[in-house]
Amino acid sequence: MPTDERLIATPQRTVTAICALLEYGLARNHEEARTVHAQLEHLRKDFPHSPALPLSLALLGQLRQVLLVLCILAGEEDGPGERVTRFSRMADTVRELAI
Repeated sequence: MPTDERLIATPQRTVTAICALLEYGLARNHEEARTVHAQLEHLRKDFPHSPALPLSLALLGQLRQVLLVLCILAGEEDGPGERVTRFSRMADTVRELAI
């Protein structure tokens, strides 16, 4: 049975910012961060000149979850600060895209 998965046009600059944040997780061998980062990089290669990438609602949900987990890890490691704020703001941005 085919799924009716809605795709959300996500600006390249947002995807670039998400990938930069996911690198924090990659440096800490966070498997979920590695998985979603690889998916985003694959899409970036498939649509190199597009101003936006088609992200599924499922992928957006995964991204939000990973960003929130990394936010918690950053808070445990560094305490409150700019890094925690960047993770939480990007998680909010991802949530807003999915609405």
